[in-house]
Amino acid sequence: MNKSVIVSGFGGQGVLFAGTLLSYAAIIENLQTTWIPSYGAEMRGGSANCSVKLSDEEIASPVINQPDILIALSEQSLAKFQHRVKSGGLVITTVDESFEFEKRDDIKYIFVPFAKLKQKFANPIYENVAAIGAFVKQSGVVKVESVQKALKQILKEKREQLLNFNLQSLLAGVNYISENLLCKA
Repeated sequence: MNKSVIVSGFGGQGVLFAGTLLSYAAIIENLQTTWIPSYGAEMRGGSANCSVKLSDEEIASPVINQPDILIALSEQSLAKFQHRVKSGGLVITTVDESFEFEKRDDIKYIFVPFAKLKQKFANPIYENVAAIGAFVKQSGVVKVESVQKALKQILKEKREQLLNFNLQSLLAGVNYISENLLCKA
């Protein structure tokens, strides 16, 4: 198994956190992983993305030219990166399905209706973690339980009060795929 993922959005959406979460989950499963962040000088509101590789073999280079999977949290990110996805690849996005852009015929798109998911919960849910939940359930690259363990590790000290919201967000994405779209990518 060798998968490359680009997580993209804008600063403040937790793009880099989402990539870190995937890498931690890979480590928990004894996979090889790389994580490279990229963000504009503006930080909040500026462009942000990260490249994550997950493999059961040694990774020669962390650079991703053509990802297998794109997780896009903004319209700009979807438009910017979807053309780089490998033929036969997958795009998971929280962008509204009505967003008009030039779709490719050779990749699969999954639109996770984040605004609708949010309405189901009394507590906040986080878009970046919900997208990771959808990705994990759809791709099977890592287990949901590994992502849950990773969340507990990452948030255990400074942000433990956010753990339940993040776990709920993860399951919201997982359940969306389970209830609506489950098919192998």
